[in-house]
Amino acid sequence: MDSLRHDYRFWNLVHDLVIRKNCQLLFHKGEEVWLEDDSVKPTRIFRIVRKDLDWANRYKEEMVATAKKMELIRRERRLREVQAENIYVTVLPPVDDYSSLTSPLYVGKKKKTVVHTSFIFQDEKTQGAVLSERLLQSGFLLSNLPVDGELEPMQLDAKMVALKYELKLYADKKKKEEKELFSFGKPMVTYALLVMNVFIFILIELYGDSESILTLVEVGAKYSPLILDGEWWRIITSMFIHIGFLHLLMNSLALYFLGTLVERIYGSFRFVFIYFTAGVIGTLVSFWMNLSIGAGASGAIFGLFGALLYFGLNYRKLFFRTMGANVLIVLAINLAFGFLIPVVDNSAHVGGLIGGFLAAYVIQLPKQKKSVKQLIAVVSLFIMSLVPFLFADALLPKDEFDLLEAQIAYLYIEEEKLSEAYTFLERPYARGTDVGEIYFYLGYLKIKDEEISEAKELFEQALEKNPNLHPAYFNLSLIVEAEEDYDQALEYIQKAIELNPDRDEQYIERLKELENR
Repeated sequence: MDSLRHDYRFWNLVHDLVIRKNCQLLFHKGEEVWLEDDSVKPTRIFRIVRKDLDWANRYKEEMVATAKKMELIRRERRLREVQAENIYVTVLPPVDDYSSLTSPLYVGKKKKTVVHTSFIFQDEKTQGAVLSERLLQSGFLLSNLPVDGELEPMQLDAKMVALKYELKLYADKKKKEEKELFSFGKPMVTYALLVMNVFIFILIELYGDSESILTLVEVGAKYSPLILDGEWWRIITSMFIHIGFLHLLMNSLALYFLGTLVERIYGSFRFVFIYFTAGVIGTLVSFWMNLSIGAGASGAIFGLFGALLYFGLNYRKLFFRTMGANVLIVLAINLAFGFLIPVVDNSAHVGGLIGGFLAAYVIQLPKQKKSVKQLIAVVSLFIMSLVPFLFADALLPKDEFDLLEAQIAYLYIEEEKLSEAYTFLERPYARGTDVGEIYFYLGYLKIKDEEISEAKELFEQALEKNPNLHPAYFNLSLIVEAEEDYDQALEYIQKAIELNPDRDEQYIERLKELENR
């Protein structure tokens, strides 16, 4: 009878904490239950055990092992502090002195986990429950722990069955609710995006080379000068272009694992909104902060991280119990990798992460109530979209843009695609650029067109902008020699050699020819 009463008291206590106090079940095996109450700070974790032991040292061994597990939970859940309650429901207390067991046990280097051990046992005279001082002071445990001594064993057993059944129904309900959170949609859009990315990659490889700068520019990669020139569609198309097979493979794996999860949580419509909003914001931030040619779905994929962080903000306990730690670790590694490796466009990653979080805030989770914060998120996205364009003229380094144009033109000249090279040189030339290379390459193209006088003028302009541009001196030497101005030709070639640290053999031979004339 005494054992049965305490069995009932054990389940009554668990029922009270779960049903009435809304504690979260962490672990259950037999008559040992672990619960979490995150409604208070610091977080409280309960270990409730129905056990009858004789000696204090046996409880001590369990207490030490329990304390270590409590600290492990604190670390895994990223909790700042934990107040742990280790409660034994037992017929009788230990036969020897157990007063030391009720002292707090501190765990960890910074002692952020505190474990309090308490006992609920039988009063031999009243047959009622005796609560240790710790439980009496807590003020939130059952007021009806003592069981009416007149209840028959069958009545106690029936009540205990009812408590267990109610707990099972509650646990099943919670499990169903959690399952519904992860099964709102089917990842059909994610699979479609994966197929589309592979298909576009194959087309690009058939067209040219996905690792060629010229191919990337031609097929729609992020190229800031052309975006400023009105080719806004590159903000979208760059999301589907990948630079080499490894880039495609890494992004595809990330999209598969993150995309399927986010689409199941948010549904296909919300997923599309989050994915493309994050991709656009990531490209715009990259456009503003990184002049390099960019491509890839990384900004949109980091937006999926942002959507998961928003989910964690609303379901913190579930987030850290299921995927939270892994998501944060992978995100931190990817961001750190981006900051350490120069070729990685981390501006697109950070922009996509913020964009995805704000997009999730705007669209919200399924069945989530509307909030004024949605309007704040909309305004934030609007500002992030406009800033790169409103401040483009004031903050974007135009000389670097023009130098990039010159580099693209040079690559076209190397491939003997002179008309394409003209396209990239004429834009900065019309703006009156201060980049001497623009005038130099235009001069070179004029020579190819046999427009010598215009070429000469352009080489002179190139040297006005960049007096150290030794190839311009070399070409001017050739032009003035044709004009039979040998002294000037000699002066130009000497200047070219002076500025050329490698002392190009072509320059040296040219100097000898002029000196021997």
